[in-house]
Amino acid sequence: MVKQLILLLMMTISSLFTSAEVLYVNAKTGNDKNTGSHSQPLKTLREAANRINANTEKKASSIIISEGVYALTETVLFNNNKFSAESRLTIRAEILPNDANWNPQRMPVITTIIPTKPTPGDGEEARGLEIEASHVTIQGLRFTGSQDYYYIDGK
Repeated sequence: MVKQLILLLMMTISSLFTSAEVLYVNAKTGNDKNTGSHSQPLKTLREAANRINANTEKKASSIIISEGVYALTETVLFNNNKFSAESRLTIRAEILPNDANWNPQRMPVITTIIPTKPTPGDGEEARGLEIEASHVTIQGLRFTGSQDYYYIDGK
């Protein structure tokens, strides 16, 4: 608990100096009309992506995801090319494996439950999380697909 508070304090202080954009997502307590702060998290990754994509300021951005299951019923697209090696987009779990309170059951689970659809000249596919940006780091998340999640090569 103390380690998490120190981490939160460090992130807050860091964001004051670098003015990085930080959005929190919590599937259980969040609401997409919230500010996206730690005390008022968003509910969906889709809303976090929309806000990241809309912000054109050349600064780092982070999405901190609380434990829980995040069912993607439509593609969540990140397509903002404002990021660089110095100002990355980081999508990560709130509790990482090096935290004292971590265990595998606390990992956020991103599951794709999108039906497959034909892709011209490339079979069928379903895209849950689609990242069309450079300089992106993903940490501490578990990705799964539904029983309908598969790829068929049409060639």
